[in-house]
Amino acid sequence: MKSIQTKISIVIAVTMLLATGTLMLTAMLRNRSVLNSDSDELVLMAADYYAAELDDSFKSSEQSVGSIYNYAQTREDVYNGFTIDTVQRTRFTKDISELSKSIAQNTRGAMAVYLRYDPDDFGPTEGFWYNINMESGEWDAAEPTDISMYDKDDVEHVGWYYTPINAGKPVWMDPYYNKNIGVEMISYIIPYFKGDDAIGVIGMDINLEILREEVSKISIYKNGRAFLMSKDGNVIYHKDHEDGISFEDLSDAEKEHFKEVLAMPRDSVNWHKCLDGEPAKIILKELRNGMIFGITVPRRVIAIPQIRLVFQLFVTSLSILIISVIVGILWVRSIIKPLRKMTDVADRYAEGDYSERMSLDSNDELGRLSRSLDTMSTSLMQQIEKADAANRAKSAFLSNMSHEIRTPINAVLGLNEMVLRESDDKNILVYSNNIKTAGNTLLSLINDILDFSKIEAGKVEIVPVDYDLSSVINDLINMVRTRTEEKGLELELDFDRDIPKMLNGDEVRIKQIITNILTNAVKYTDQGKVTFRIGYEKEDGKEDAIRLKVSVADTGRGIKKEDLDKLFSEFERIDEKKNRNIEGTGLGMAITKNLLEMMGSSLEVESTYGEGSVFSFSISQKVVKWVPLGDYEASFTASVQERGKYSSSFTAADARVLMIDDNPTNLLVFKSLIKQTLVKTDTVLSGDEGLSLCGDRKYDIIFIDHMMPGKDGIETLKELKAMTDSPNADTPVICLTANAISGAREEYIKEGFDDYLSKPIDPDKLEEMIIEYLPANKVFKPSGDVVLEFEAVSDDYGNDVHGRAGVLAGQDLIDVETGIMHCGGEEVYLDILRSYYEDIDDTIAQLDSYLENGDTRSYSIRVHSLKSTSRTIGAEELGEKAKELEDAGKNGDIEFIRKNHDAFIELFMRVRNIIAASAEELWKIQV
Repeated sequence: MKSIQTKISIVIAVTMLLATGTLMLTAMLRNRSVLNSDSDELVLMAADYYAAELDDSFKSSEQSVGSIYNYAQTREDVYNGFTIDTVQRTRFTKDISELSKSIAQNTRGAMAVYLRYDPDDFGPTEGFWYNINMESGEWDAAEPTDISMYDKDDVEHVGWYYTPINAGKPVWMDPYYNKNIGVEMISYIIPYFKGDDAIGVIGMDINLEILREEVSKISIYKNGRAFLMSKDGNVIYHKDHEDGISFEDLSDAEKEHFKEVLAMPRDSVNWHKCLDGEPAKIILKELRNGMIFGITVPRRVIAIPQIRLVFQLFVTSLSILIISVIVGILWVRSIIKPLRKMTDVADRYAEGDYSERMSLDSNDELGRLSRSLDTMSTSLMQQIEKADAANRAKSAFLSNMSHEIRTPINAVLGLNEMVLRESDDKNILVYSNNIKTAGNTLLSLINDILDFSKIEAGKVEIVPVDYDLSSVINDLINMVRTRTEEKGLELELDFDRDIPKMLNGDEVRIKQIITNILTNAVKYTDQGKVTFRIGYEKEDGKEDAIRLKVSVADTGRGIKKEDLDKLFSEFERIDEKKNRNIEGTGLGMAITKNLLEMMGSSLEVESTYGEGSVFSFSISQKVVKWVPLGDYEASFTASVQERGKYSSSFTAADARVLMIDDNPTNLLVFKSLIKQTLVKTDTVLSGDEGLSLCGDRKYDIIFIDHMMPGKDGIETLKELKAMTDSPNADTPVICLTANAISGAREEYIKEGFDDYLSKPIDPDKLEEMIIEYLPANKVFKPSGDVVLEFEAVSDDYGNDVHGRAGVLAGQDLIDVETGIMHCGGEEVYLDILRSYYEDIDDTIAQLDSYLENGDTRSYSIRVHSLKSTSRTIGAEELGEKAKELEDAGKNGDIEFIRKNHDAFIELFMRVRNIIAASAEELWKIQV
């Protein structure tokens, strides 16, 4: 009779052979469909991305023409006199022509800009027309076309006028060749009406060559290419027709090919044959101006990963089979020996002999089984003692888990805080702020288990603070959008734009509650959509409070009526068999229920099994400011950009602190967070090094991490307290650790620490704690608030066009009205002007350094940024000089830069001095 070892070995070998063969066969059969699906997704993503980029170019042109049109609309009050008063019309035309020329100069690819009046009312050549000189790059006034020379149906010559007039709305004209300047172009034109009467048209011509250049640079995989066509079949760009070609000039084969292409559906990946007969994938996207954008990828390029994958699968499967059989045989041998021992001891237990222990020195199933049998031979008291030990082990596990997970998060959030403090790039600040909020969201998810422990112990507190609702919404959308996109779900957002955005409440707990509800909705929805709504109603009898109403609806699996009571049970799943593949601890809804009850609310649930659910609650919140939410994305972005550059809440140049932590990254984060306070900081990587420093040098505060190899934080503290001759015998010692379990603070203070701060470090709390424990005579706090008080200034017509910025009048280097127009309003202009002014000294120092080191690339990048910001504030001359230096930097012309740098800096300083002279009146800043 064969032994158990032999039987198990044979079963393992056969099972692994069948499993490996099945795995390889399944993988080979599936890899084609998987790779085909992956390539579809990649091609679709690329098409979406590049189509969006092209649409952004068209949108920029539309916005430029729209700016001119909007300006014309603001001057509509002159229209009545303008129809009969040639002088007034001439002045109006001149004003708008100068604005149009300025906008066209700053619009990428613009070739011409014009305003043409209705020929029936004002004459066939009335208006203006500016063309760009292709040789000099200058904008020149051109003689307007005599519209009376052509019939209204003559689309080739006057379609640019009558097409938008007849349509009564803005239009994109099809590509055409401009004989005046010898360039192919497209035009965007807006009809200009006064009531039902046509005044004329406002338009801009865009260089088609720039569009071709953008499309020509697009590539995907190795040989995938992009093409661009008009909806009439004219080829604007194709790798076989790089300069474009009309449909009529194509060969018969090409005509048939492109007809088939245009007949294909939009926004989906399809197979087709290229002109050379090679199969390829293709996707078409219709752009906002009606053009058809497409991407093609040959099948032979897509198939390369398939071949590689088949080979890798074969090698991997064979290796797995060999290793699995060897490991299986060794494993069986390791099982048989303890089984024999357990059998002998079990026989003795059956006879009542418990003198020999069955415990095995292993953590596998046999080890657990042996210990379970061993427990049967112990007394009830021993079982109680083991239960107590298990509770202590649970607390230790939670403490260790908190430390191990929160430590790397501390590094991420801490270093990201440095980006927020030290970066001047507004886009980077928005991205970095999203990293910060996403990290905090991750941290809150990790805290779920710890929160449950705190709730059980009754140690959770509701901490109301002032918060920006747009920031909360942004964090939640960033969190849930990725999950819905991964599952192919639609995320529908419905936020009342009139909700007050500045509220007071426990922002962290509110985000935690909504995060749990949103995450659950996505988890249990396989198709359809998740709808996230936020509304409000005024609180009865309270003028400064509202009921914030939140609901999340889904088209998911729903909940049976008999399972509703299980919804809030800890560690229990609803409909376990159906939802066995859903991840999670089962704590989220229990925590949500408890938190809402602590805030005087409750979670309402409406659900239809198989159709979906709606989770909702309403909660009282104080209103800090009755400023409406509006567009939450715009509101959040503006609030991020308005926060400005970080500045410390105090300075203490005479203070010195010590930080002891075994993690170099944590030390870097700590030093960086208090860098601007001017506090002198010593850092060491072990308790022994810290004790050595404490014996020789006096510190105002000592920070010690708890869990360190060798001598941990508590042991280090006890030795420090025992050093009676140390200059730091009375120095405050703070425990800085990632252990955030309930009751941790009390435990650390009990051990002798003066205070406790958890990681990830909250920069504000860190500064507050340093201020609290530093001697008062070493702390300096800046005082006073910036107050904006201005007097209005009127233009020649008596209009208040730049009221508070009027103090800048009387100089010729900054055109305030142009700057306000660029910024869309005076308030934004003043904010941008102040940011521009505060960066001048740093910018000059950077430019001097780049020039001294011969770094033309960095010099060119910096003056490029300065060019744009100077033009934005209305400093056109400085912006033009910056452009000349930028071009020289791009061409590597260091001699030109050296020759003109000093004059440029002198002009820059003149602009600075003009702003500085008015700084006190503008922002109450003394220079």
